[in-house]
Amino acid sequence: MKKAVDLTNKVVMGLLLCSIILCSTVPNANAEGTVYKVELNTGQIILKEKDIMEFGFEGKIHRIMIREVDESKENIQLTAFIQEAETPFYTTINKEVNNQFDFDRDGQIDLIIKLMEINEKEVTLYLITTEDIPKTEQKPTNENQSKINLGINPKGIAITFGIIIIGLILYLLLKKKKK
Repeated sequence: MKKAVDLTNKVVMGLLLCSIILCSTVPNANAEGTVYKVELNTGQIILKEKDIMEFGFEGKIHRIMIREVDESKENIQLTAFIQEAETPFYTTINKEVNNQFDFDRDGQIDLIIKLMEINEKEVTLYLITTEDIPKTEQKPTNENQSKINLGINPKGIAITFGIIIIGLILYLLLKKKKK
């Protein structure tokens, strides 16, 4: 009986581990865009949904993906993959709300991304480096700092709960069988 309980516990733990792995990979499953290597002083750039712009900053490579274009709301969702950061940064921008990046975490803004135009699933962005902006003007304000999207994936949550419920059902069935 003890062996069956141990086996059931191992099955449940295995299912939980699989669900965690699945949830961590689901957000990146649809990344089918093109990677464009750009310079920070590029200025205007046109990208499509799922495209990625890759650039170097102080010897490190960073990527920003156009995760979703919502023409009806006139906003786009970005995912920034900053080298050496533990997790990606998720954000939404529109024509009124720019996004400011501090890649080296020194308190000074290194890049501002401004949404210029949305045309179907294609967006025109303007990349502004802050080398020419006086340091006193670079403090983020509520007016121009974008909101942070936690990036919680509803599909991943549903998969996780489904696997947990299946694991519990299997556990109860195996427990009943032993009696």
